[in-house]
Amino acid sequence: MKISNLSFSYLDRVIFEDFSLSVESNGITCILGESGVGKSTLLDLIARLRVPTSGDIERVDCSYMFQSPTLFDYLTVYDNLALLGANEGSIDRVLEEVGISHLKYAYPITLSGGEKSRVSLCRVYLHDKGVWLLDEPFSSVDLSHKVKLLTSMRDKRLGRCVLYVTHDIDEALYIADRLIVLRDGVISHDVTIQTREDYGKSTLRSSIIDLMLNGD
Repeated sequence: MKISNLSFSYLDRVIFEDFSLSVESNGITCILGESGVGKSTLLDLIARLRVPTSGDIERVDCSYMFQSPTLFDYLTVYDNLALLGANEGSIDRVLEEVGISHLKYAYPITLSGGEKSRVSLCRVYLHDKGVWLLDEPFSSVDLSHKVKLLTSMRDKRLGRCVLYVTHDIDEALYIADRLIVLRDGVISHDVTIQTREDYGKSTLRSSIIDLMLNGD
């Protein structure tokens, strides 16, 4: 997926100016940056929910998991997922995969924030396009479930282009093949995770924190 010379402004504020990014079609690219830097806006632009001022974004089929779950409260979990045209066997499989089989006939109003997030992740798995756009997908999920979901997603990344927005550095280091730090509408740093063992290296974590704090 390729973005070339992208510019976008909102309410007279320049979010991106002449921004370019190329992402491989195989792996997880985590996008880090302070609030308001344009992380979610970038996903919206890729999904064509916003129109850039100028520039070009390669048109791609994508599955988008929004930061806030968008479920129909008057439908059960099963019926929300069935709207995608999936059969019951496929729905049962993804519900089991994310650990919420017991909520199949529950209504969203009865679910916790983390449970709603897992239902939203099921929609991505069922509506499996070549590009996944994930905006803070596990911010409401408790740690024990988060680790299981991150591990599962890491296993699924092959053959998919995943753009994963998060504010959690440890989460990013655990799952990412590539880390991008946004600052003032540009890519201030671009780090490739060479081996999974890099996650455990405190020097890598501290260097990412330093990049985000100081930009040097």
